[in-house]
Amino acid sequence: MAEAHGVHIAVETHDELTRLEILLKLLDKLDLRIKVLYDVANMILAGEKHEDVFPRIADRIVHVHMKDFVMVEGKRVPVRPGKGIVPICRVVEDLKLIGFQGYISIEWEKMWHPELEDPDTVIPLYIGFIKNCLMKA
Repeated sequence: MAEAHGVHIAVETHDELTRLEILLKLLDKLDLRIKVLYDVANMILAGEKHEDVFPRIADRIVHVHMKDFVMVEGKRVPVRPGKGIVPICRVVEDLKLIGFQGYISIEWEKMWHPELEDPDTVIPLYIGFIKNCLMKA
């Protein structure tokens, strides 16, 4: 039914699915029409590396969540783009190389982290940063 309406069903790299081994086991059991919402930061937080994950799931990625972060006292702290440990430009370059046609959505979850800067300030920074990455790619 989803196909008939031009809709993708995707699993997000979240919770247990941030471990590449577990994600691949699940994807192996699912119909190839089930896609992946790739949350790069979640995978990195779980100890995975983009360069290991991406080639294994690239053909199924339909949406990407993008956020950068640093670790402070064992907790993930969101930061402005390029100030953390997420290789944003590498991700954007890899997506461009595979002809990715989906969306990159910026996650700046002030509702759950009220101490964060205002999204009206930070989201345009992410957009500019990602555009710059695309121009370099």
